[in-house]
Order: sequence, then C-alpha cells, then structure tokens
Amino acid sequence: MLDPDYFTFWVCMICVLPVTLIIVTCLCLRTVKQISKEYLFVNKNKNYVDIFNQYCELTYESVYKDQVLAFSSSGYKLDGGALETSQRNFVKLAYELMGPNIVNILSEAYGNEETFTKNLITWFLMKLDTDEILEHARRLRDHDSDEKAFESPPSTISKE
Repeated sequence: MLDPDYFTFWVCMICVLPVTLIIVTCLCLRTVKQISKEYLFVNKNKNYVDIFNQYCELTYESVYKDQVLAFSSSGYKLDGGALETSQRNFVKLAYELMGPNIVNILSEAYGNEETFTKNLITWFLMKLDTDEILEHARRLRDHDSDEKAFESPPSTISKE
C-alpha cells in the first residue's frame, strides 16, 4: 500500500514543477528581451562614444542655458561653488536622461560608475572651456570691429 505522505509529495511535485518551469522560462525570456533591447540600442548607435556624446550634448544644453549662460553673458567666469554645483547638476541630469540601463551599459564600458562619472565631469569641463574660449574670441572680434567702425577713414585728399 502507498504511503499517503509519499503520494502527496509526488502530487505536489507534479503540480509545482510545471509552474516553476513556466516562471523560470518567463524570467529568462524577459531577461533576453531586455538584453536584446539594450543590444539593439547600442548597435544602432554604433559605439559607446556616440551614445555618451549624444546624452552629454543634450544635458549640456540644458545646464548651460539654466546656469552657465547667466554668468558668461555678464562677463564672469563660474567661481568654485557655482562650478561644482553646475557639475553636480550636469551629472545628475545626465543620469536621469540616460536612465539606469544606459548608465549601467556605459559604466561597464568605462570600467565602473566612478570612472563613468569622472568622464562626464571631464566632458562638461572641456565643453565649458571651449565655449568660454569661443565666447572670448567672439568678444574680441566684436570689440575690434567696433573700434574700426569709429576710426576715421583714410584721407583721399592729397596735400599738393
């Protein structure tokens, strides 16, 4: 005669095993779908540098317009505190725009999250310096053209 506990065990195993297999299969499919989605995104943009630059440009425009432009149009450079605040806001906004999946992908590409963040800050500072140099050159050019406008034209009358 069959032991009732033995019978109950096998009935439970027969019912639980398919359910467990279905759950594991669904989790695997979900993971594969997520990985393929990320792969397509990265593959579409050809390389990580393009993705990195795309998000940095988008983020920079927002941070530049909101925080840096006020200082640069008044002729001042960002001081230490304002520069650090701009850097933090740039990194924070970049992380928000990228989302956790892209941040993880790019963090892996750059080694770890700390290195990735340092690269974001370096990109921001280089872009800021480039913009300041261009703005300074533009001001010099405008200043030179203003001075030339007020110079007297060369005399065409000869002294004979």
